[in-house]
Amino acid sequence: MLNQSKRFRKTIGGNNKQRQSTGNLPNAIPQQLKEIRERIKREKKLLWIKVMMLSVLIIGILVWMIYTS
Repeated sequence: MLNQSKRFRKTIGGNNKQRQSTGNLPNAIPQQLKEIRERIKREKKLLWIKVMMLSVLIIGILVWMIYTS
């Protein structure tokens, strides 16, 4: 069987301990972190609303199909 590790040699997630793990990330001020947190909360809330609306719609269609048949 061929050695399967060759395809993983040039990937970022290697197991070389001497390489930098995080890279060159910019520092964020607390205000930016708060804005990011609020934006993520808003996005999660909108996603939850969309999922619930879709679920209600699907359940409503299924109930209607059962009722009419």
